[in-house]
Amino acid sequence: MNTLLVGCFALLAKPSAAVDYSSPSLTVDVYAGVISSNEIAKKQLWMIIQGLQTGVPATLLPNLIHIEHSLKRPFDLAEGAKSADGQKIDIVAHVEGDQASGKVKIAFSKLGWSPGYAGATELLIGPNEHRVLRLPVVQEGDGEQKETIVGISTAPGKTDKDALAI
Repeated sequence: MNTLLVGCFALLAKPSAAVDYSSPSLTVDVYAGVISSNEIAKKQLWMIIQGLQTGVPATLLPNLIHIEHSLKRPFDLAEGAKSADGQKIDIVAHVEGDQASGKVKIAFSKLGWSPGYAGATELLIGPNEHRVLRLPVVQEGDGEQKETIVGISTAPGKTDKDALAI
């Protein structure tokens, strides 16, 4: 079992399932943390969002949840983590890929801080595409706010020719 450190809080994480890189895959990253509400922090947050839209991982906020999964068959996601202050964040969704179009439908039933979010949100994402969801801000004391950014991307499967190039 792996140990995942989030701030000063240690979580026991399940070893991630092996990803079959020969078929298209889905990656979901949930970044969350408390930032200042000043202009500099807002600009940094905007740069994070722009970076995630092009596939660059966020560095200002901790990555609380990382999921990689093959899109060979429909599947359910159910992951949770705790932030440094002990609050729980959840992601629960059903994922289906359309082999013909390469598009992926993600139906979230839970996404965000517990118990704050429990609703239905659907997302349709195309092949080799990056999407970014910014969840509602949670106001903290002293002019700080908890930001939650979800980066979602799809990647095509690698062919034998791709494997030879590595």
